[in-house]
Amino acid sequence: MIHIFLTGKRFILICGLLYLFFIFSGWALAAQKKPAQSSMEQLNLLAFGGVGLLKYQMGGEPGGEAVSVDDSAWPCTFPGFKWPNPNTNVWLRSTMTIPEKIGGFSLIGRRMTLRLYIDNGGDVFVNGTLLGSFEWGPAEFVLSERLQAGDRIVLAVRAINRPGWGKVSEFSVTFSGMEDFQARLQDKVWGLFIAQRVAQKLSDRPEHWLAEIDKTAGRLMACKELQSGDEQGFLAAFDRESAGLSALQQEVKKKYQLYCAGYSHMDLAWMWPWEESVEMVRNTTQSVFNIMERFPDFKYSMGQAHAYEWLEERDPKLFAQIREKIQQGRWEVVGGQWVEPDGNLPSGESFVRQSLYGKRYFRKKFGVEVKIGWLPDSFGFNWNLPQILSRSGYTGFVVTRVDLNDSRDFPHRLFWWQGPDGSKLATYVMRDGYMHDLTGEQLVDFIAEEKKELNIGKELVLYGVGDHGGGPTMAMLERALRAQTAPAFPEMNLAYAEDFFNALTDQDRAKLQTWSSELYLESMRGCYTSQARTKKHNRQGEVLIQTAEKASALASLYDYDYPQENLFSVWRTVLFNQFHDILPGTSINSVYQRNEKEYAQSNQLSRLLTQRALESLAQHIDTRGPGEALVIFNPLSWSRTSPAAVELNDLEKDKSWSILDELGNAVATQVIERTPLGAKLLFIAREVPSLGYKTYRLVAKQSQPSPSQLAFTRTDMENRFLRVTLDPATGLLSEIFDRSLQRAVLSEPKGNLLQVLIDDAHDAWNMNYSQPPVDLNRPREISLMEYGPVRVTIKVVQAYQGKKREEPTPDFPTSFFTQYISLYDGLPYVEVRNEASWWEEHKVLKVGFPLNVHAPQARYEIPYGSITRPTGSTTRFEKARFEVPAQRWADLSADGYGISLINDCKHGYDVKGNVLRLTLLRSSTYPDPTADKGFHEYSYILYPHAGDFYQAGVVQKSYEYNEPLQVLRTPAHKGELNRNHSFITVESDHVILHVVKKAEEGEGWILRFYETAGKEGMAAVRIDRSIKRVEEVNLIEDPLQSISSTRDAFDYQIKPNEIRTFRVEWR
Repeated sequence: MIHIFLTGKRFILICGLLYLFFIFSGWALAAQKKPAQSSMEQLNLLAFGGVGLLKYQMGGEPGGEAVSVDDSAWPCTFPGFKWPNPNTNVWLRSTMTIPEKIGGFSLIGRRMTLRLYIDNGGDVFVNGTLLGSFEWGPAEFVLSERLQAGDRIVLAVRAINRPGWGKVSEFSVTFSGMEDFQARLQDKVWGLFIAQRVAQKLSDRPEHWLAEIDKTAGRLMACKELQSGDEQGFLAAFDRESAGLSALQQEVKKKYQLYCAGYSHMDLAWMWPWEESVEMVRNTTQSVFNIMERFPDFKYSMGQAHAYEWLEERDPKLFAQIREKIQQGRWEVVGGQWVEPDGNLPSGESFVRQSLYGKRYFRKKFGVEVKIGWLPDSFGFNWNLPQILSRSGYTGFVVTRVDLNDSRDFPHRLFWWQGPDGSKLATYVMRDGYMHDLTGEQLVDFIAEEKKELNIGKELVLYGVGDHGGGPTMAMLERALRAQTAPAFPEMNLAYAEDFFNALTDQDRAKLQTWSSELYLESMRGCYTSQARTKKHNRQGEVLIQTAEKASALASLYDYDYPQENLFSVWRTVLFNQFHDILPGTSINSVYQRNEKEYAQSNQLSRLLTQRALESLAQHIDTRGPGEALVIFNPLSWSRTSPAAVELNDLEKDKSWSILDELGNAVATQVIERTPLGAKLLFIAREVPSLGYKTYRLVAKQSQPSPSQLAFTRTDMENRFLRVTLDPATGLLSEIFDRSLQRAVLSEPKGNLLQVLIDDAHDAWNMNYSQPPVDLNRPREISLMEYGPVRVTIKVVQAYQGKKREEPTPDFPTSFFTQYISLYDGLPYVEVRNEASWWEEHKVLKVGFPLNVHAPQARYEIPYGSITRPTGSTTRFEKARFEVPAQRWADLSADGYGISLINDCKHGYDVKGNVLRLTLLRSSTYPDPTADKGFHEYSYILYPHAGDFYQAGVVQKSYEYNEPLQVLRTPAHKGELNRNHSFITVESDHVILHVVKKAEEGEGWILRFYETAGKEGMAAVRIDRSIKRVEEVNLIEDPLQSISSTRDAFDYQIKPNEIRTFRVEWR
C-alpha cells in the first residue's frame, strides 16, 4: 500500500487542476455535440447570410417553425426553387450561429436583414416565433438589429403557393455595411456550391472531387487575404485556389451540354383582353432588343403569327427590327402556328390551318422555315398531333405539363411520339415549365435527371418571364455569365430551341423510347366543357367556313371569283379563338364577351359567302319546272339522306306549300318553328349526291305526299328503325327498341337521364366530383310537341333545385331543362334538342344512357381520327381518366352491335361499364365568376347500329348531323348543269374527302382525305371535269410527288389512319 499525504496547498492545487480538467472536458464534449462550422458553411454565412443553401420539406404543416425540429435529413435547395403543385406549402429552414469573426471580417453589431419574394407569399419565423407574414411581392424583415457573437438564429419560412406554380424568386440575407462586398463574394462562393453539386451529380469520381472542393474551401478560409480582411485580395484568391478543379470542369463540359433558349410565354388573352396583349407583345419585344444590345450572345425565340401580325400592323419599325435580328441569327421563330391552340378541342382541319397560315406567314415575312412545333402551355394533346405536325414540316415538338399528372409519372422526357398512322415526331417535355430563370443549381439538377433517363448529355431549357410577356431579364443573363465562370459547370449555350433538336445524333435518337397514345393531363378535365358558348361558336365556325370554301371552290369552276381574302378573314377569327386560354374556357369574362361579337361577324360572313357561291352556281343549273327550284347542296363527299328546311317569311308561313321530288311526286313536309316573323318547312332530302346538289321544287299548293312511317302517342313514337317509349313518371326514356335487329338498346329504363354533380374543382381547368349525382327524374311537363309526317317530338321539362332562395319562393328550382325528343321519318336515330336555363355554381350537368352493350373499350373521335379508351378502371391512371375529350362522337360496340352518342357542340365524355355519358354544362367561378350562367341550346343524337363504328358509318353520321344540307331557293331558268349533279365522288367507304379549297399559291384545288377505319385500302376520286395534273402535297401545300391520273379521275393507296392531300389542276 502506498500512502500519499497531501498538504493543504498541494491539495488545493490538485483540486483546481481537476476542476479545469472537467471544465475543458465539458467543452470538448460540447464541441463534439456541436461541431465547428465547416469552411463551406462559413463561406455561406459570410456571402449569403447562411441562406445560399436551404433545407426544405413539402407540406408546410404547423410545427415546422419549431427550434427543436430535426431538419438534418431534409433535402437542400436554393433561392430560385420552384414546385408545381397548386395550393401547397413548403417549409424552408436555415440555422446560423454568429461567430466573433470570419477571418478578418466581423459581423458583430451589424443589422441582419432578410429579403423575400415568394409566389404567393408566406410566414417568417425566427427561433420559433412568428416575425411576420407577407403576400406576393418583395418583402423585408430584420432578423437582428445588432448581432452578437454566439447568436443562434433558426430561420423558418413557410412558403405558401396558391393556383399554379410556387416559386422562391428571392431569399437573401445581408449584413449592414457589407452589402456590396457580399454581392461580389456571392458569385465566388456560389461557384464552389455549384462545383459541389456538379461533383456529386455529374462526375465519375464524386468522392474525389468533393474532397478537393472541401480542401479548396479550407485553403480559402486560411488564406492571408481573408485573415487580413482584404476584400479585393480575397475575391482574387478564389481564382487561384480553384485552379485545381480544372480537370472536373473539362470532364463535365465534354459530357454535358445545356441549350438555353430565351423565351417569353405570351397569353394572347387570359386574365386580360387581347387589346392589352398587343401592348404586352410590343413591350416584350422592345425589352428583348434592349438585352440584345448588352449581351451579344443572347438569342430569343418567339412563336404565334397573330402576335407578329399585331406588331406588323401597329409598330412597323419594331417589326422591321425583328426581320434584322432573324437575318443576324439572333431571333428564332418557333411554333409556326397562327396561335398556340388547345391540343384537344379544335378540329383536325383547324390544326392543319394553324400551321398552314402560320408557316406561310413566316415564310412570306421573314423567309424562314419553322421546324419546331411549340405548345408549351396547352391542356392536353390529341393522339393525331404527331401526324398533323410531321406532315406540316415539323421535325421536333416542345410541350409541357405532361409530367404533372397525379396518378402516374409520365415515363419520358425526350421521346418519339407516334401517331395512329405511324408518324413519329421527336417530342420534348420541358422540365420545370417554360419560365426558368437560369438558376445554376437547377440547371445542374436538370442534367443530372437527364443522365438517369437517356444519358445523352443534352438538355433544353426555356428561360424568361412569361404568361403576361416580359421575356428574359438582365439578371437571368448575368446568371448565365456567372454559370460559365464557375469552377465546374456543363457546357452552356445561349441557343435556339432548334439547335437542341439538331444536336441530337443518330445514336441519341436511337435511345429514344416510343409513346403511341394521347398525352392526357389529369388536372385539365374541366377544359372540355367550360364556357360552353365559345365551344359551340367554335364548332359552328369550323363547319360554316369549310362549307363556304367548298361552295366557293365549286362555283369558281363557273367564273365565280374565289373569295380567298374573305375566307382567310374568317379562318383568322376561328384560329385566334382556339388559343389555349380562350377555347378551353379559362379566361376572364371580358374575353368571352368580345369573342361573342367576333364569332357573330365571322359566322355571318361565312353564311354570306356560302349564299353568294351557291347563287352563282345555281345560275348554271337547269331549274325549269313548276314553282321555285330548291337547290339542296351537300357539302359532304358521299350521297346522303338528311333533314332539310326551307325558310318561309311572314307572308309565306301561313300558306299551303308542297315540295316535289325530281319525278314530280310530293314529299312529306311539316311546318316547324312558326313565329310571327316566319317559319320553316321541314322535309327529308333523300340521296343528295356527293359534293353536289339535288333539285326539288317548291309549289304553292297542297299535294298529297307519300305516306309517312311515323307513329306516335303522348309517350311513344316509332319509325321503321326504332320504337321509343317515355316513362311519364320520370320523363326518361324507358325503352328504345331497335326494330331492324329486334333488340333493346337500353339496359334499364333510364335513358336520357340528366344528372347534376357537385364539382369540387371550382376553377375552369379541372373537374372533380366525389358525391353521388342528383338525378333529374321528376318532370314538370310532358307533352306531344310535334306530330307531323316528317318529325314527331315529345317535350319534357325537368328542373333542378339548387341553393334555396329567399322568401317568398324558397323552394323554387334554380335551373330548368327543356328537351325536345324526336324521331324522323326514315332516319335511324333519336334526336334530343335542348334548351337549358342554367344558374348554378360549382356544378356539372351530364346526360347518361345505360346501354345494352358491354365492351372493354369505347371509341372516341379525335381530330382526323379516333382513339379507344377502357370502359373500366383497374389502374390509378384509368381511374384518373374519368372525363375524356372527344370531337363529335363516342361509340360503344361489341359482338356485332353498338350505339353512338353524337353531339353538335360538346367535347367531354365518360363511359363506365355500359353507361355512356356526355357532359353538357359546368359552372366554375374562377377566373370567370359568371361562367356559363344563362341560356344554352345544344343537341345530340343516339344512334344504334349493327356492326362496329366503321361498319355503321358513325363518322359519316356525325358529319351529317353537324354539317346540314344547304337549301337555296331560286327561280326557274335554263342552265348547262343537270338538276341533280355530283362534282366529286370518292369510291371508298372508309376514306373521307374533308377539304375542297383553292390552293394558297398557284393554280388548282386542294383536296384533303383521311382514312377512318384503321385499315389500308384504295380510294378512287372522280371529278366532273378534265384533269391537267395531280400532285401530292403536304399539309402546308408543299409538293411531294406527282400522281398519275386519267381524264377525270385518279386513285391512290391509303394507309390506316392516314391523312393525304393533293393539288388538282384542270385543263
